Amino acid sequence: MSVFMHRLFLILLFSILTPSFAHSLEIIFKPSATVEGSGITLGDVADFSEQSEYSAALASLYICKAPDPGETTAFRAIRIKNHLNKTNKLQDAVDTLYWKGSPIIKVSRSATIIGPNRILSIIETFLARNSTAFPDATVQFTPSKLPLPFAVPVGELSYDVIPSDPSIIGSSRFSIIFKVNNTVVKNMSIIGKLAVFADIVVAGKPLIRGQLLTSDDLELKRMEISKTPDSFFSIHDLAGKRLKRNMRAGSVLRESYVEPMPIILQGQKVKMVLQNKSLTLTATGLARRDGAVGDVIRVQNINSRKIILCRIAGPGIVEVIL
Repeated sequence: MSVFMHRLFLILLFSILTPSFAHSLEIIFKPSATVEGSGITLGDVADFSEQSEYSAALASLYICKAPDPGETTAFRAIRIKNHLNKTNKLQDAVDTLYWKGSPIIKVSRSATIIGPNRILSIIETFLARNSTAFPDATVQFTPSKLPLPFAVPVGELSYDVIPSDPSIIGSSRFSIIFKVNNTVVKNMSIIGKLAVFADIVVAGKPLIRGQLLTSDDLELKRMEISKTPDSFFSIHDLAGKRLKRNMRAGSVLRESYVEPMPIILQGQKVKMVLQNKSLTLTATGLARRDGAVGDVIRVQNINSRKIILCRIAGPGIVEVIL
């Protein structure tokens, strides 16, 4: 038998006697890979010469943390191999694993890019959904500068918008909390000017303090109201109110400028009612100041001359505060 035939016989014999589970498996590194999650596994950066339970187990082996969303990092194949051999004792299978492919793997992480147009659209949507705070108004937000684009992980994106002023109208800053799969990934604030134009109530002519307002005294005017969030949108809301200050024609009516028309006047005789469980006591008193329903005023008992705090319950009736 020639030397060549002898060697061929030995090779065939070895292949017959070698157990089936000991056959070789090729691990082929890719030149580039893209991942979505926060970690990199062997299956992300390499292909296998066959699909089996063994290759599936190898593919699940964790290598390291993934790059930040939208970023790319280069890894050396030899370092990945040595790391896996060390941490997973793959050297026990050194005779059956063959590492091939690219010596360098560029790993990129997928991302959702949030640009300035998307950010401004989020603020505009928030303002539109909360427009009940200023009915029939035109709202415009102008940022002092455009925000830079940024990347967030791929997933279910949601966000919360928080105005700097709870009333919204006086806001000069909007904070946005971005979440992916219910996990906060980005906080940011956008500073700018919020302009709100609406029809609000103004004095139709000069008005004097103490005047009882009627619809003939007032009119609607389209104005920018971001600096007067407590203005009135309807003339009917001011019917029966009393003015607390003098006003020029065209001046904006604000909540702090008016008060309810009093139903009890200073010096008026009132019925004082004290109710304690089943016992009700009454007395006559003198109001020491004007007041509307619900106001707390000082009342002087005519008989005892004592000053008592009372709450106005209705025309001519006050309840003693214990």
